[in-house]
Amino acid sequence: MDIMQESLDLHRKLNGKIEIKNKLQINNMHDMSLAYTPGVAKACLA
Repeated sequence: MDIMQESLDLHRKLNGKIEIKNKLQINNMHDMSLAYTPGVAKACLA
């Protein structure tokens, strides 16, 4: 099998090669509010 076919097969098997994951597990509205409040920029400025 050539490298091109092997690469395409891997791409199909994994349904892509890049994944984005949360650092914070969101289980409820409270968790979501902690992560995305209107004042969330204060954490960036700290």
